[in-house]
Amino acid sequence: MTEAQEYYLFEVSWEVCNKVGGIYTVITSKLPEATKLFGERYFVLGPDLKTNPDFEETDEECWNRVREGVAIKEIPCRFGRWKVPGRPKAILVGFGKKYDKEQLLFRIWEDYGVDSIAGGWDYMEPVMFSYAASEVIETIYTSVVRPQGMRAVAQFHEWMTGAGLLGLKKRAPEIGTVFTTHATTLGRTLASHGMDIYTTMDHISPQREATAHNITAKCSMEAASAREADCFTTVSEITASEAKNFLGRPPDLITPNGLDIENIPDLAADRTAALKSRKKLLAAATRFLGRDFPADAKIMLISGRGEFRNKGVDLFLSALGRLNQEMGPDQTILAFIFVLGDYTDLIPSLKSDDVRPDPGNPPIASHRLRYEASDPILQACERLGLKNFPQNRVQVIFVPAYLNGHDGLINMTYYEALAGCDLGVFPSYYEPWGYTPLESAAYAVPTLTTDQAGFGLWAQHAVGKNSGIILLNRLGQPDEAIENNLHDIFSDFLRRDEADLQGMRVGARAAASQANWKDFFKHYEQAFDQAFAKSLSRAEKLTAEDLKAGMKHIFAGTVSVSPYFRTFTAVANLPANISRLRELAHNLWWAWNPRARELFSALDPKLWEGMNNNPVRMLETVSSERLLEASENASYMNLFGQIFQQFDNYMDDKTPSPLIGPLDGLKRSSPVAYFSTEYGLHDCLPIYSGGLGTLSGDHLKTASDLNIPLVGVGLLYKNGFFRQVIDKNGAQTAEYPENDFSRMPLEIVQDDHGDAVQISLELPGRTLFANIWEVHVGRVSLYLLDTDVARNTPQDRKITGRLYCSEPRTRIEQEILLGMGGVRVLKRLGI
Repeated sequence: MTEAQEYYLFEVSWEVCNKVGGIYTVITSKLPEATKLFGERYFVLGPDLKTNPDFEETDEECWNRVREGVAIKEIPCRFGRWKVPGRPKAILVGFGKKYDKEQLLFRIWEDYGVDSIAGGWDYMEPVMFSYAASEVIETIYTSVVRPQGMRAVAQFHEWMTGAGLLGLKKRAPEIGTVFTTHATTLGRTLASHGMDIYTTMDHISPQREATAHNITAKCSMEAASAREADCFTTVSEITASEAKNFLGRPPDLITPNGLDIENIPDLAADRTAALKSRKKLLAAATRFLGRDFPADAKIMLISGRGEFRNKGVDLFLSALGRLNQEMGPDQTILAFIFVLGDYTDLIPSLKSDDVRPDPGNPPIASHRLRYEASDPILQACERLGLKNFPQNRVQVIFVPAYLNGHDGLINMTYYEALAGCDLGVFPSYYEPWGYTPLESAAYAVPTLTTDQAGFGLWAQHAVGKNSGIILLNRLGQPDEAIENNLHDIFSDFLRRDEADLQGMRVGARAAASQANWKDFFKHYEQAFDQAFAKSLSRAEKLTAEDLKAGMKHIFAGTVSVSPYFRTFTAVANLPANISRLRELAHNLWWAWNPRARELFSALDPKLWEGMNNNPVRMLETVSSERLLEASENASYMNLFGQIFQQFDNYMDDKTPSPLIGPLDGLKRSSPVAYFSTEYGLHDCLPIYSGGLGTLSGDHLKTASDLNIPLVGVGLLYKNGFFRQVIDKNGAQTAEYPENDFSRMPLEIVQDDHGDAVQISLELPGRTLFANIWEVHVGRVSLYLLDTDVARNTPQDRKITGRLYCSEPRTRIEQEILLGMGGVRVLKRLGI
């Protein structure tokens, strides 16, 4: 970037001041280089989740004009600095109160063809955040940047910020845009479901697979963002091939991830800190299992996302299971698994020194897991005989908590614990880049990676043969051969003496030193410059009069240089004379009125059956041609008139049924409140399991028919009750399919500004928040509480995950939420 081409840089990510995964490391580790190049012309924007510990609000003068601009646009923001090296200017963007969600989604559909119909709240929140962030960028550009005669470039990370890129391109086309995907949504999803995407990629239908896995909205946003960006980048050759096949555009540049290596101590040259960490790991193992371990025990580590297959945890344990049966009595492996899991608290023996581990049933996990019976790590250890008995040569220690120095067992940060290990094992099946193996090598730990990891391929080509980087061949290999290879690598490693290990440490550190941001940041500079050049060219075509008048220039996919063809699903615009079908679809009165269901089944009987008799999905899916035919069909319209006459008469009748006695003291302003953990109203609302649900559902239907003033209160489960399936071996397994609330007959309760109405409860050490959803059951309303909201911790978001989960603590939290929270719902709604 030359001085003549100086510009402002904006960087937008869901992980700014919000540590979730690898993108947080990407951004924070390259901040010193970014701030060195752009200085005070660099801004980062992230979501305001009210729990951003790395953020420091400031009253600097530079924010004054920006504050005024965003206040006019009614976008709530906090302005300050990100408390990480480089301390860049940071803006946390509020996004819950700004937009009419339906209008926003329609606008993105109309301009860029993004199919958002199937998007749930985990889609809507990032869309609203990033679109609001684009308005903040536009405000800074018009009030600060343009008056200086300067330009700007904005970088957007992942599909979660795609709406911002699209919105900015339409409203401020003079700003250059960069879109970076670190892993395609479809690639990660298919890999986690066991599909060999690398050998079958050319034969995969992105649209069909996205629909099958209920990720259509995310994939559509991702593809549109890649297509419309001035510069599209990704992190490795692996994701480049995914982008070409799944997103329809190959990346313009590869921007590999690096580290600020100079701020990481060279633990190959000075082993003091590493040896201190090693002693702490041995002490933690002793405390965990209640027995001492030899000083020369080999300490292995695997870490990363909680993706059992994608991260190769399955292979790691399988190879260790074989070694456990082969190793001699003078050999010991301590295998630490640092993978975040859904846990409640420490196991009893770690809570108190008075409680000792049970020698007859040694622990595997340091914390009590919410879904212990179905945890794949615990299941694999049981199957492979890795049970941590004293006679076992391999001891597995699974820590599902975040290592911040206060986890209760390791009590070191992740990097301190990493430094004490002998071997970092990352046999990933799906690893677009691979920060964990890079960090392992940077801390002078001999490191195993694979040829299906971006880092592994980079190391193979950039570093070549290196004693500190072990490459496991996975591409195109059968599972048995891969496991045999990993087993042989482990066996060879056990035979190495200290001199060999020191040589490997030196090699690992040397390899990581070549992945330094001082060398890698130039790739990002190229991306920014390319986007800047394109924005200059585009700006030249916009006349000064256009800019002064604020004319809207639309750069939709239909005018892209490269045509991009795609089939989209949109909500049908119902013909005016049958538009009330949508109203009826959202009132379960049809569930116990067979003739009402005929209005939907008559549209397309086969489709109706395929939609599981769900009229909401039916109206989203049925063709506009068929709707038009029905609206012009005399027989159908006659049925339509009869049903709605019956429905309107039913809903308008406020008189209690003569079948019941006087309702003394009961009135609609103070109805009976009916609380239940489950309601069986219809198959399309799977929040029930059996008899209690059927009883509760029938109570609501009967109260509606008898015109009894009553409201129901319950919980809205993201995964509902488990579904039993038979696998290929004939064994019964439990599946918890995720419910898509946007395709069910319920609606989130909103206030006058269109914001979700929430209640809150104080739980030990934290506040729990819950959204309120309403189901219309004839004349009766059912209110359901949902804790899957951004303000909650990851564990609390799962309180309403499963009906009748096996974890006692979660059951208690569900009961507290239903009882105390249900009362607060009634008060909040004025009932």
